[in-house]
Amino acid sequence: MKNPILLYGIGSGFLIAVFSTLSYFLKLDEKSAFAILLNISSYALLFMAIFVGALQYRKQENNNKATYGEAYGWCAQVVLFAAMTIGLFTLVYFILDPSAKELIVAASNAQIESNEMSEEQAEMAMKVSEWISNPFAITLSAFCAYGVVGLMLSLVAAVFVRNEKHKSFDPINTHL
Repeated sequence: MKNPILLYGIGSGFLIAVFSTLSYFLKLDEKSAFAILLNISSYALLFMAIFVGALQYRKQENNNKATYGEAYGWCAQVVLFAAMTIGLFTLVYFILDPSAKELIVAASNAQIESNEMSEEQAEMAMKVSEWISNPFAITLSAFCAYGVVGLMLSLVAAVFVRNEKHKSFDPINTHL
């Protein structure tokens, strides 16, 4: 049988990349309701992939038993594969479409020019925006963004994936 961690991690990363591409090709303003809905859907999809992937792994590979630590580890693995897929897609996209970098730089420069900055500060900010719009920097930021958010979502998902019995604290019968 296929590893559910790989399946759900790569699958969710691919679907999130499709959402991102859809948002780009529809030229959605990032503050529009549909763009916000797509972003929320991306994170909801990531959470569901984390949860279902780890749950399937628990059932298939771990005899339907899991501690919180094991569950979190499986959830983190799903996030790792999803973030790697998103990062790889981002890198390929920006290499294939160099005009996307130019759009990012132009938007950053327009925002810098609209702010009240000295000429030195504006020049430094433009250099930073040029560096940040490098395909590898964008890939790293996409990987880190989905990775960090995914690890936070994993903390929640692991609570539902685990199935260990809780031992209640009994101060009278506790041997110190």
